[in-house]
Amino acid sequence: MPYYKTPDNDTYYLDDGVLPSDVEGFPADAVEIPEDEAKQLAALTVGKFIKTKFTSLEYLDRFTEAEQLAVATAAMSNPAVKLWYDRMLAASYVDIEDPRVAAGIDALITAGLLDAGRKEALLQPIEI
Repeated sequence: MPYYKTPDNDTYYLDDGVLPSDVEGFPADAVEIPEDEAKQLAALTVGKFIKTKFTSLEYLDRFTEAEQLAVATAAMSNPAVKLWYDRMLAASYVDIEDPRVAAGIDALITAGLLDAGRKEALLQPIEI
């Protein structure tokens, strides 16, 4: 998986196979760096590697088993939930910074499938 840094050596991005040109807001001046350099920089800059993009499976794993079962069950009878679930599974990746992800979580909360307090956790990036 490619690692990137900006020329100021302050911000580092981890990309899960998505091309930088496909990521809205990705810094145009970021350059790819070797993994060993990225790990050295990460050791010096704790918390600088932030993961906001996940495969569908990785993102589903952020939900509890009970939440996953509730969504899967609701998808059988609620077209709006089915649409959200299908779109999430079909996506190349789930970017928690994409407003559609928050809107989907809001829809699941409105449908009574998630506790409102879970939204923050489900939209939290992971420090690597």
